[in-house]
Amino acid sequence: LEKMKDTLKSMRCPASECANIAGYFLQGNARYWWKSVIESRPRNSLMTWAMFRRLFNAHFLSPDYKLRKR
Repeated sequence: LEKMKDTLKSMRCPASECANIAGYFLQGNARYWWKSVIESRPRNSLMTWAMFRRLFNAHFLSPDYKLRKR
């Protein structure tokens, strides 16, 4: 996610669009996950980068991994 954020920053991506554009970079299971997130949210609702990151980490990073990283 850090590399993705750096890429978006270098592209001068507007903060309000970072999460949506980041979704296009995802592949495999992450892409399917993103599609389900988008479909479950109210239409035209804003997804911030912080929200994207929190949801992504909650889904893909195990509690054990998070504990080890601390």
